Amino acid sequence: AALARAHDLTLPDLSGAVDTDRATTLFALIEAILAPHADGRNGRTIIAGSDIPIRGEALTALALALNEFATNAAKYGCLSAAKGTLSIDSAIDDHDLVLTWSEAHGPEIASPAIVTGFGSQLSRSAIEGSLHGTMTCDWASAGLTISVRLPVSRLSG
Repeated sequence: AALARAHDLTLPDLSGAVDTDRATTLFALIEAILAPHADGRNGRTIIAGSDIPIRGEALTALALALNEFATNAAKYGCLSAAKGTLSIDSAIDDHDLVLTWSEAHGPEIASPAIVTGFGSQLSRSAIEGSLHGTMTCDWASAGLTISVRLPVSRLSG
């Protein structure tokens, strides 16, 4: 459902034709992806920082990666725990978007994930392949932090 809402952001009308000039914003995309995980508790998810336009193919690639992050948070991370919190911060550094996904108050992480499934490979491929960015994961016992760095030119071009 979240991917369908994100996909709707790219469609100009009911014809099904994708308009590569159509844009949404980073925050609108994040909110669409996280909507299925909203439970009415204020303050559980914080989105802060620089909101930038996202266009065309970049929108699809970023939606796939963010959906994988959210799905894993709901299954295994902060969104699976009643007191779990998610903080997503974005900033522009030079010519890059720096996106930090920080989970807290979820199940304790004993060790980093060793096995990566199809979804994890897909998100890494979207970030590093399609968007020419980088992605690192910090598996701290307090929660997962994912740091993504993407060239702004790939997002709005």
